[in-house]
This record gives sequence, C-alpha cells and structure tokens, in this order.
Amino acid sequence: MGNVVQLNIYLGAFRTGGQHLFAMARANEAMLNDQGIFLVQKNIFNTAFSEATKSAEQGHDRAEIQDKLFAALAQGQDAKTLLYFDPLLSGNITRPIGAGLIFPRIKNFSRLLANVMDHDKIRLAMSVREPSAFLTSCYGQALINAHVVPFEEYVNDVKFDAIRWSNCIDRLTAPFFDDSTQTYGVKPIIWRIEDYPYIWRQALGAITGVENPQDLVGSSAPNNAGLSLYGSHLMYKYLQKHAPKARGDFKKVREAFLEKYPNDASKPDDPFWNADQIKEMQYAYDDDWYFIERMENVQALRRQIVS
Repeated sequence: MGNVVQLNIYLGAFRTGGQHLFAMARANEAMLNDQGIFLVQKNIFNTAFSEATKSAEQGHDRAEIQDKLFAALAQGQDAKTLLYFDPLLSGNITRPIGAGLIFPRIKNFSRLLANVMDHDKIRLAMSVREPSAFLTSCYGQALINAHVVPFEEYVNDVKFDAIRWSNCIDRLTAPFFDDSTQTYGVKPIIWRIEDYPYIWRQALGAITGVENPQDLVGSSAPNNAGLSLYGSHLMYKYLQKHAPKARGDFKKVREAFLEKYPNDASKPDDPFWNADQIKEMQYAYDDDWYFIERMENVQALRRQIVS
C-alpha cells in the first residue's frame, strides 16, 4: 500500500445530487486514479469501519487502528486519497427529520470517525436543499422503497419553522472541536443543490482533491429525478386499493409511477403544501444558507454570478 494521507467522505444528504456526484466520480475514475485517488466500495468500508470502531472501544492503539483501516480501505492500491460516497451515513431516509432536527443521529457517525482517525486526515462533504423540496423528495424515495405511509404521517412531527441545516452541520462537526485550540479539526465542504448544476466540477474537485477539476468530464443533467409529491400521493392511494400480491408487483408499480410522475416543476401543484408555508420554508432556508456561508466550521461553495 502507498502512503495514504486522507479519507474523503461524501455523506449526503439524501436527494441532494449525491448520485450525480458519484456518477461523475466514476466517469472520471481513470483521471482520479492517476493522481492516487481511489473510490472505496460500500461493503469494504462498512466492514473496515466496523472493525476500527470496535478496536477503539476496546482501547487499542489509535495509530494502529488508523493504519489498519487505511490498509483495508486501500485494498493494496497505491492510494494517497480514499474517496467514499454514502448518504446513509447521515441518517435514514424514512426518518430524515426527528424532534425538529435534520438527521438527528448524524453526530453518532462523526463521533465514531473522530475516535478512529486523525482529524487532519479526514475530509467531509455534504449538500443541502430547500426543506419543502427536500422532504417531498425524501418521501417519494421512501415510498418507492416500500415505506408505504401517507405523506401526512411522514411529516407528522416535523416542525417546519425549525428546520435548519446549520444545526445539522454543528452536530456533524462537534466531535472534531478541539477545546485547547478552540478550532475545528474538520471543516466539511457544503453546497446547495440549487447551485450544484453550475458548480458540480468545483464540488467534485473539492471532495476528491483532484488537481485539475476544470478537466473533469460529464454533464450537469440529473440522473435521478425521483417521484413528485403529486405522484407519491397517487401511488400511495393506488397501493391502498391494489396491494402487491406477487413477487415483482411492487417493482412494476414503482417503475410506472416514476415514469409518469417524475419530480418536475411542470407537473400539477403538490396537494399538501400551501403556498405560504412553502414561502416560509424558502425564506428560512435562504436565511440559513446566509448563516452557513459565514460559519467558521464549514467550507461553503458558492455559485459565482457574473453580472
């Protein structure tokens, strides 16, 4: 194994362009590999990270844990940077909000990571999205993954006026705060999905550390629109009347609704949001992003508007 110096992780959020980012990483894998940047498979990461956290709990030497973790993730490749994509690290798509918090358990992962690795060898990245669009898209994704509940139940305990990505980021970075220096050992790279089509090369360059992000090849076209809330509502009603019986029936229903009701602004208005509530969430999100850009524990990527 080469001298691995860093583990870079994209940990979500769900429905914020992560599949596209991963697809672009795969499309440029040869270029990344030439610079010692290698993608890590999910099963390899899960096994190696689980072993590392158990070793930490047993009080084993931290440096040895880290070396063993890097060796397991590198799989013999001459890597200087290991790159891992997994939105599941943020939380569960069937419960993205709890007690008014986006991904209430996100701190659990960062605490485990902070315990097994030197903080200067970690780079984290996360993308965010306007809450009403985020929740409706998450609901559609949960529904097509057979979490069949009505939308009202899905958002039953969501305090819409209290949803703040900045709070989520604070909880993510808390385990990396050094009391002695009053600084953060890890400052995650954050961007908005609304800006992403214009800055995807910048985002992928930031999370990979590739030397020449302007040379990354690909398109900003989304590769997974998801299911609209309107389509989700109709699919839920359909499933109540036509419960899948044979193996594969649910898959056929899912594919039919995804094709007919993709998440598209040209489709009919969503049935459960009133315009005032959406506006309130959008204003709160704009205010939250203004705050995030100025947080000392993040690296915010911005779309440059040329006038």
